[in-house]
Amino acid sequence: MSVSLLLIPAAMAALPAALSAAAAAVEKVVNPADDTAHFRVQTRMKDLGLLQLAINDTGGTVRMAGPDRISAAWQEDEAVFTRGGDGVWAVHFDGPEASLEQAGTVLRELDAAYARRVQAAVVQRLKERAGGANLQLQSETVEEDSSVTLVLNVRA
Repeated sequence: MSVSLLLIPAAMAALPAALSAAAAAVEKVVNPADDTAHFRVQTRMKDLGLLQLAINDTGGTVRMAGPDRISAAWQEDEAVFTRGGDGVWAVHFDGPEASLEQAGTVLRELDAAYARRVQAAVVQRLKERAGGANLQLQSETVEEDSSVTLVLNVRA
């Protein structure tokens, strides 16, 4: 079986729900020629490098990556991500276990892993730029929910 999903950037999406809610029931278009289901879900995934790292973080393997195409696999399922000229990613899952439910599970895990990677990149960037902005890192705390609190002091 196969499942295709169109990953619409969250900023462009008119859907109010996050990916975790959207993956369950979004706009569905069935291709009558092959009975393949195509679904539209919103996403925040934009950065190719962070997306590849998130795939690895979720137990997937990046088999091939280019500027607008990533081929990846999770256990028996394979996925091909393609980015159109408008920057919107589409993903097609194929394999014996491919289903909307399985695709939704993978995408929810991928979205969470991507968010953690973005958070880590932002925290690192803030730390690197603090000195140039006349700030000094006083403390860093990682909470139970994985949120990070940085306390920065203004240098006198």
